[in-house]
Amino acid sequence: MSLSHIAYTKIKHKIVTLELAPGSIIDETSLRSELKLGRTPIREALLRLSLENLVIIVPRRGIFVSEISIPHVQQLFEMRLALEPLAASLAAERITGAYIQQLDTALDVKLENYPSPSAAYIHADQSWHKILYEAAGNKYLETSLNALYTLSLRLWNYSRVIIDDLHSALTLHQQVVLAIKNNDSDLAHNLLERHVRVFQEEIQKAMLSLPGKVKAG
Repeated sequence: MSLSHIAYTKIKHKIVTLELAPGSIIDETSLRSELKLGRTPIREALLRLSLENLVIIVPRRGIFVSEISIPHVQQLFEMRLALEPLAASLAAERITGAYIQQLDTALDVKLENYPSPSAAYIHADQSWHKILYEAAGNKYLETSLNALYTLSLRLWNYSRVIIDDLHSALTLHQQVVLAIKNNDSDLAHNLLERHVRVFQEEIQKAMLSLPGKVKAG
């Protein structure tokens, strides 16, 4: 990997896990020292992250981690609701045996390997969606959805949604896989849309229960 990609991966992880908090200013000097990377890779990484709406570059003021607000959540899920069911539909039309096996494997999670059901679910969900996006066979769609998923993952960490029953939480994913196996694009589309809507409702409910943390706009 290039140095800029290493910087990008590590800074993105800090943002998604909230080590770099929403709205906080990014100290490039500290990042260079911590990551042991030069100015150019850090700058290139931050520019890339700005294109993915994870940081905001404000001329003469600095670089800030993007805020989280209710309107941002709504706009994010408007995009996921438009694009994610499309990916499921295309995957159902274009799926190969290798991708079906990968989708099944992503859901075969051993709870004992994770500190909590929520951690296990996040890992499974992230792996599963990444495979689904690739299986859709459209690179532009895949790139867009991976960026949207990263923003959703940060929301997940921020809102602290708790998963108690791993297997029940993965049921809808399994139904989507079955629809894809059967090349039922309409059913795959509708199930994935339901999955995204349920996740949106959970995120918004959790965020609204955190008074003083979430901006209205």
